[in-house]
Amino acid sequence: MEQIQPEQKHRKSMMLLVSLMIPLLVMLIPANEVFTANIKIFLAISLWGVIMFALDFVDNFIPALLLPFLYVFFKIVPMNVVFSPWSATIPWLVLGTFLLANILERIGLLKRIAYWCIIKTGGTYNGIIYGLILAGVLINFAKPGSLPVAISALAYGVCKAFNLGKSKAACGIMIAAAIGTLVPYYFIFTPANLGVLFGSASALKPMPISFTQYFYQNVVFVPLVFILGFMITKVIKPEVKIDGKDYFLEQQKLLGKLSADEKKTLLILVLLAVFLLTSNIHKMDMAYGFIFLPALLFFPGFDVGRREDIQKVNYSFIIFIASCMTIGAVAAKMGIGNTISQAVLPLMKDANIFVLIAVVWLLAVILNFLLTPLAAMATFAVPLVQIAVDLGISPYPLMYAFFQGLDQVIMPYEHALYLVFFSFGLIYLKDFIRVFAWKMLICGIYLMVVGVPYWIFIGLL
Repeated sequence: MEQIQPEQKHRKSMMLLVSLMIPLLVMLIPANEVFTANIKIFLAISLWGVIMFALDFVDNFIPALLLPFLYVFFKIVPMNVVFSPWSATIPWLVLGTFLLANILERIGLLKRIAYWCIIKTGGTYNGIIYGLILAGVLINFAKPGSLPVAISALAYGVCKAFNLGKSKAACGIMIAAAIGTLVPYYFIFTPANLGVLFGSASALKPMPISFTQYFYQNVVFVPLVFILGFMITKVIKPEVKIDGKDYFLEQQKLLGKLSADEKKTLLILVLLAVFLLTSNIHKMDMAYGFIFLPALLFFPGFDVGRREDIQKVNYSFIIFIASCMTIGAVAAKMGIGNTISQAVLPLMKDANIFVLIAVVWLLAVILNFLLTPLAAMATFAVPLVQIAVDLGISPYPLMYAFFQGLDQVIMPYEHALYLVFFSFGLIYLKDFIRVFAWKMLICGIYLMVVGVPYWIFIGLL
């Protein structure tokens, strides 16, 4: 059994103290007609949960488990409100996504796609960069919300094969894998990320979204991921020349021909793609595709799914997502969004639409230093929608800008998924900061110069 060192105990004790002291300070603020006693308790409980998520000194499963019950215990809202996220489709959609992801990782289909992309892009350093980005886009289309851990391990394997160690070349490859995995979320709907934002917002106002609708409204961001790949090749120059086409051809050869399991899973992926792309025709929720189709892989005739695929599902993360959505559900029930909207509306009602989008994006960038992306989405989804409703504009562009802002980081700790890629120990912190500072600048300019005009052009703004 792992022993906790004294300094770790002291550090965790200090973090626990911080997580308790800030909510207690909130409770000392005098209540009034706007800042009522119930709102004060809600804010204190929510802050406790968000701080626990951010400090991560206790597994996020624990505060996620406690948060809904604290709202009920302190009589803020009844039980049916705090557990309303479980009657929505998002947690179940994420469950199906994880199940399919585990099967894809086990049978090796992800590696096959990645090797094919890298071979097609040449196998040089620049080719590996573009290949990993192309693979990330294709894998996200095949299975929205791809596997950061699996892709990061694949990129790490590439760096290890060429003995790159901790170097600029390794940095470029690992960051390319991260960007290829995560930036496609700008135009491919991902249940475990955007699902939280839309699920939380739906507590205030129905926010229907489909795969095709999201792609159509954000297709203009497809070139951005490849522009960021080009940026990596210019900002991070390798110390040594890399020509790995023969290596990747050999790795592809070792995978052999498509196995029966891979063919059956490819069929399911094709059916899932067709289901998602025709959502505007059949009008069915995305959850049906993500639940029924992966489940088919466990039935006779397919026999691809294994018990281990079910056991490896990250159930604690699903509870975490539902708990984050609970914050939005409680806030909507209490009218928190309306309170915040009325406070900021005088400042925004005369603002140019470009200024409004820029402010929302910058708010998300700043929040990254304080909150996890999921906690920020759960906390601010309702106020954002309320502000949009009060201004008489569509809430979708504000949601999209907020989501993209949460993807902008300077330090690895700001975003758990980027931290996964950094944690392999191949990236110098100064190189990480440099690349992601450029990414933030490029993404911000692209949003204002290309994204906002496109939303105006299609009538979304």
